[in-house]
Amino acid sequence: MGEGWRSSPEAAVVDEASANKATTVIGALWWANARVMRMFMSSPTVADAGLGYILTTNVALIFALGKRIFIAIVSKLFYLKLMDINLARTFLEVAASGSFIAAAERLHLTQTAVSARIRILEEQLGRRLFVRNKAGARLTPAGERLMRHATTLIQVWERARQQVALPPGREDGVSVGGELSLWHPLLADWLIWMHHECPKIALRAEVDTPLRLLDRVQDGSLDLAVLYNPPQRPDLIADLLVDEKLIMVTTSPDGVMNPEKYVHVDWGPAFAANHQAAFPGLSNAPVSISLGPLALTYILTVGGCGYFRIGTARPFLADGRLHRVHSAPEFSHSAYTIYTDRSDGELINRVRSGLRIIAAGNERPGLSNGIGSRPRAKSTCEPCDD
Repeated sequence: MGEGWRSSPEAAVVDEASANKATTVIGALWWANARVMRMFMSSPTVADAGLGYILTTNVALIFALGKRIFIAIVSKLFYLKLMDINLARTFLEVAASGSFIAAAERLHLTQTAVSARIRILEEQLGRRLFVRNKAGARLTPAGERLMRHATTLIQVWERARQQVALPPGREDGVSVGGELSLWHPLLADWLIWMHHECPKIALRAEVDTPLRLLDRVQDGSLDLAVLYNPPQRPDLIADLLVDEKLIMVTTSPDGVMNPEKYVHVDWGPAFAANHQAAFPGLSNAPVSISLGPLALTYILTVGGCGYFRIGTARPFLADGRLHRVHSAPEFSHSAYTIYTDRSDGELINRVRSGLRIIAAGNERPGLSNGIGSRPRAKSTCEPCDD
């Protein structure tokens, strides 16, 4: 790290001179924020504007002062309890789930701990954030106003944490998540593309459920996610990456679907609804598998039929191991990139560019290729470190 930094087991911190300088600036910011809050708390509408002023003003000044002061200010703000990150995360989990019990399960906490965090946050803000009833918990007007600010706060913190933790030789970092069925080969090939084209960007790749990936992009713990047919959410941008089709194939040379050998593959809620409408008699299939590659391995080994992505099925159709059931309808199964409008625009655009290159040129090889080294995709844009 540069001059003025020293390392510790918990985090990178600034030296005494930089910290003193930061503390002076923090004092001025804190004094200004206190005046703004006293002035604006007279009405709910203006109070919201006051909190927005606090966050946006601090963030703007922090970035203007540079990386070292930025980290010091963030740490000091948390020390002064403007809003603890864990309180903000807990608030967002309760708001998203509509339940203290569900939030406790997702956060791996007791319900008592979740209630205590929300109570502390309400005491700090001087406003009730949730109305609790038998059905769960719903946001009060004050809670609704806090949503955007809590999300912004966590995103700023996550970005700062990632920047501090960058490994040597890396200038930036990006975290990308995808649902399991998208990782091979699309996202595996994208990781290799990033290695060749953006060697100075640190990468963090994760697999999770679609809903959890959406939550993490929204709270800032992931920069971008790749999902099939994601539901719409406020503050999230969904860009079409690849428009795929699901087709029914069979191992039977006559191309006839045998209901007794049908394998139902879980391709998500949209597919389930369309499938039920088209094939009400197949709602109770003899075999159901949640992962496409596993289901394809199964029918290629023991025979059968089912719906699979056309790109994955193509090499097996070409070599005669699979045959298309032409009387069966096709279903759309499009993949999207999900990110927020508060993301680092230049970095996210670079990530999206690589994903588009891979999606456009990827022949999406089937299981015959297995897991192994991947061919390098050709780039059509400038390297990241030029």
